[in-house]
Amino acid sequence: MKTTFIGVKMAQTPRAVALWEKFLSDTKFARIIEFGSYKWGMSLLFYLFCLKNNAKFYTYDVGKFSPPGVVRRLGIHRHFKMADIFSIEKEIENLIKMDGTTIIYCDGGNKQKELDTFSKYLKNGDYIAVHDWGTEVTTFPSSLKEVYKEECDEEGMTRIFQYA
Repeated sequence: MKTTFIGVKMAQTPRAVALWEKFLSDTKFARIIEFGSYKWGMSLLFYLFCLKNNAKFYTYDVGKFSPPGVVRRLGIHRHFKMADIFSIEKEIENLIKMDGTTIIYCDGGNKQKELDTFSKYLKNGDYIAVHDWGTEVTTFPSSLKEVYKEECDEEGMTRIFQYA
């Protein structure tokens, strides 16, 4: 299954764009932190929503993946940091704790650990989402409540949680 966002490849289901369009349109946020840039399609979607909402965008991955032309032209790659997120946990904690609502997207190499590690830094009202729900991730911390359940069920591989 090949999914793209304005021509840039995504490692997502075809319904992921609709899910994120609804969620990000409904949500006032100050920043998105993405774990796992990979094909850059989700990064592009997140970055454009950040521009629309005057929010900050951060993306991390352990590999250096060559960004496609539109990503380079928009400068999204300047928001990319090649790093093991668990070795810079404090840096990411500081981003999460900044004023305003944070959205974290766990789609790196160890999604369950990403969810468990970084959810403990969320502020009231912050969100954390995971990809590959039901295969690579099957549990979530009790401090989180599932939101957009119907939309996530339709999409099939993503779950969105809010800290309350």
